[in-house]
Amino acid sequence: MQPASARPPLITAAGIVLIIAGALSVVSALILLSLAGGLGILYVLIGLAVGAASIWAGWMVLQLREQGRSLGLILAIVGAVFALIALIQGSTVSIINLALDAFLIYALSTTRQYFTV
Repeated sequence: MQPASARPPLITAAGIVLIIAGALSVVSALILLSLAGGLGILYVLIGLAVGAASIWAGWMVLQLREQGRSLGLILAIVGAVFALIALIQGSTVSIINLALDAFLIYALSTTRQYFTV
């Protein structure tokens, strides 16, 4: 039996995916900032907030904190919904986002026993 403080590879992978996705979101929002005007600024602010939340959730998942797992699940579920909408609208690239979100949902929902409050 594994000690409670040991972090399974599935959780490590989920934390890393959250951090990378958050970093990419922040970078894309900053790139958009140079192009945005008007309502684009709102999209930039949302992108920065989601990216920061994803990075924080990933860091907390790596530390086996329940709030990181919960936030990671919320971000993955919302991301999966948006990826499905984009797929329906014809964006085939969104299949990658959907796959990553599905992985996060699976990884974070099946490993609950490793997280602490």
